[in-house]
Amino acid sequence: MYLIFLNVLKNNIALINQNFSIRESIRKNKGKWFNLKYGKLNLLNALFLPWNNSVGLYQQHLPTSLLKTTYEEVWESEPEVLKMTCMNRIRDFKLDVNQWLFKEWQVMKGNFEPRSIHFGKYIMVSESEDLSKVRNLFSQNKVKVFCLNDHITESTENVMQEAISIFEDAFPKKSSFEL
Repeated sequence: MYLIFLNVLKNNIALINQNFSIRESIRKNKGKWFNLKYGKLNLLNALFLPWNNSVGLYQQHLPTSLLKTTYEEVWESEPEVLKMTCMNRIRDFKLDVNQWLFKEWQVMKGNFEPRSIHFGKYIMVSESEDLSKVRNLFSQNKVKVFCLNDHITESTENVMQEAISIFEDAFPKKSSFEL
């Protein structure tokens, strides 16, 4: 499944490269592309410097702020691709794009603010042992957001019950947004 998903990312970056030069974006926004908040990931940006085309942008798998104007601009520039993607009930990994296209578009335009690479945490849960990472996050209270992604290889029911228990312990009261 992961290899198939890579095609969507390839489709995103193909559209980005049709519309932007990474070298030009970096030149116009040096302080955004190279920032202390990125730590050693600044080296990745340095690797992009010799080329006009991007091979891909770093994805933290965390929330991203997007502008309405970015959506409008991408829809205006690439209506056929977006319409085809919207028409598919199931992703067509050979043709479709995803929401990261809008983020990448915004980055290439320089419409972003540098954010610490420690802003959040991505946790892949394959088995119940992985849930200890979630417990640690709640007990340490060190990150603002996290993404819990499931790729369960053992009994789904056991892992889900344990995850529910962790969240009920961490959030005993319902949010005002819940019914």
